[in-house]
Amino acid sequence: MTAEGKLSTRKARRITAKAMDLIVQDFEEINIERPQMVAKQLVNLEQGMQKGLVNNQSSGVAACARQMISLAGLAADYLYNNRVRKI
Repeated sequence: MTAEGKLSTRKARRITAKAMDLIVQDFEEINIERPQMVAKQLVNLEQGMQKGLVNNQSSGVAACARQMISLAGLAADYLYNNRVRKI
């Protein structure tokens, strides 16, 4: 944020802290255990995706995205998708 947004380090840290608080609040609303840790991991994975995009490493971007989806509980239910359907 300091380099791209031309903000002071102090201001960038304040903005980042507020963003982390919002993520934690979102996870508390949906009752995810250890919301601080989950929020931090999501931020780290997002940064990994950004670095992968900058360095043209699509496999790294995909790996981070897959982990984010899994961590946030957005992945499709494997058992549901592979159930035997009655016709």
